[in-house]
Amino acid sequence: MSPPSTTDSEAALRPPPPPPLSSRTARPPRRPKRSSTAALFARPPPASVLLVAASIASAFTLGTLLGSRLWSADLTAGRGGRGGGIARFGGGTDGGGERHAPAAPPPPPATPPPTPPPPRAHDMSLDQIVLVGDSITQFAWDVDNYGFAAIIAQEYVRRMDVVNRGYSGFTTEYVRHFLRETLQSTLPPPSSPHLADPPHTALVAVFLGANDASLAPAVGIPLRRFAENLKQIVLDVRDALPRARVVVVATPPVDENRAADRSVARARAFRDAAAVVVEEITREDAIRRRGAAAVAAAEAAADSLEGHGGGSGDDDGGSGGGWRWLHFLDTWTVFFGPNATWSQERCDAVLADGLHFAREGNWLMARAVMDLVRDAWPEIAPEAVPPRVPWQIDVDGLPESAFVNARR
Repeated sequence: MSPPSTTDSEAALRPPPPPPLSSRTARPPRRPKRSSTAALFARPPPASVLLVAASIASAFTLGTLLGSRLWSADLTAGRGGRGGGIARFGGGTDGGGERHAPAAPPPPPATPPPTPPPPRAHDMSLDQIVLVGDSITQFAWDVDNYGFAAIIAQEYVRRMDVVNRGYSGFTTEYVRHFLRETLQSTLPPPSSPHLADPPHTALVAVFLGANDASLAPAVGIPLRRFAENLKQIVLDVRDALPRARVVVVATPPVDENRAADRSVARARAFRDAAAVVVEEITREDAIRRRGAAAVAAAEAAADSLEGHGGGSGDDDGGSGGGWRWLHFLDTWTVFFGPNATWSQERCDAVLADGLHFAREGNWLMARAVMDLVRDAWPEIAPEAVPPRVPWQIDVDGLPESAFVNARR
């Protein structure tokens, strides 16, 4: 069957045939084709897609926030609910749906037991002998001149330390203002606060008056003032160092022929004043401790030590009743004999320049101090004090054998 014929109206609706290739004009350049993905995003997404994306983002943000708060609650509570799970924000449940308060934090750990103290150190400190004076005491370290302080230190080597507090040119007017602080600063601190016998000052020798008796107006002081100062110094020593024994050394003799600013008569007057000070303290101490009836006994005890002068009784101090903490050492009897009669010949022998001690004077002074110690306080005589470090040590027992005499 033949195809239907084409009418004129249909032919009019058909596009004209393309011109021949030779008569075609140049075409504009084609745009590059887009990929399917680029084409997808180039077009605006439908409203339904935007709504779904917004819902997903909101859910993600809410979940993140809730998760962080749950994590924070877990760290704060330290443990979960009854079942031991993660703690829930706002309190856990007891398994039946009821809420309860967040669990309390665990109690702090028990305090550990105290660390035991380290073993005590061995205290090797020595008791001390303190010499207080003027230039005569300061120069007493001179070994070339047989200084009496050096001789006493040699007697007590390894047993006690001798501390020299001599102040050249000073009088009692100076020393009384700082002696208490000076005495309290001389001792070393103990290595342990538990020592039964901590280091202490065993003896104080007060040797002043040589400058007080000077005729120079800028140096010398009135006799009464000297006595007041000396008494205050002795009482300050007693107050600062209650365990210390005290020796008051008399103002020494002088040679006015070689020392123009010195006087034999004035030096003797100051020597006598020092002896009276010791007697007054002895009497007052006896009355204070044992009553007025003991004054006579104290004076009798003072007279019994003719060469050393008086002594003060004391009921404490370690050696029982009658222990005397104060004595007087008379340099005049030491140099001139029992009658203390001044002699030019003896002055030439014992004095180097009319005031300070020569070798013989230093040697006599050191011997007098040691004799007084042995007579009045034999418990602190050198032979009675064991050396802190023994003379011989058991080598096989080291190191403990070196500390057998350490303080306990």
